[in-house]
Amino acid sequence: MVRISGPRRAEAQEAVRELINPVWSATTCDFPGVGVYLGLAPRFEHLIIARMLSPKQIRLFTGAIVGVGKTGAAIEYYAVRDPSVVRVIPLPQPPLPNGFRHVKLAFQFERPHLLTDAVTMIRMPNPGSTRPSEAPVGFLITIGLAIGQEEDFYRRAIAEHEGQEFADLYARIADLAGCWG
Repeated sequence: MVRISGPRRAEAQEAVRELINPVWSATTCDFPGVGVYLGLAPRFEHLIIARMLSPKQIRLFTGAIVGVGKTGAAIEYYAVRDPSVVRVIPLPQPPLPNGFRHVKLAFQFERPHLLTDAVTMIRMPNPGSTRPSEAPVGFLITIGLAIGQEEDFYRRAIAEHEGQEFADLYARIADLAGCWG
């Protein structure tokens, strides 16, 4: 057994904490009464979040595809029902030209207990490539949306526009912000 002590132990513990409590870069806009966040994150972090949070805390909608450049990428919609599981940290960066502002989303799990075999991800290589796909997965997150509106929001933002470009989601979210309420 190898024992880690001193500064290395603190580094190792911090690495585990970061793995178990992901921090995502995202963008946000003004949306009446709801926090709405859009971004890309590694697939394995999506799996951790889906595994670590209960249906009382979050509802996950998955299976849609958006265009990212010349390829398609999965996009997942997380309807956060318990705001205590994610902390929104505004970043001191200028907003994007479309008005969306930069934030970090820090997920916080009360008692992390991800079992080693709870999620198994087998990386499949891209056609014609010997390397596994490392493409990030898109995410759309709402915090504070009424449970009865989650499906309608997903349908209007993503499902009705299957295959839309990821960049087009910004305009769609801005349009929804003007008519939501």
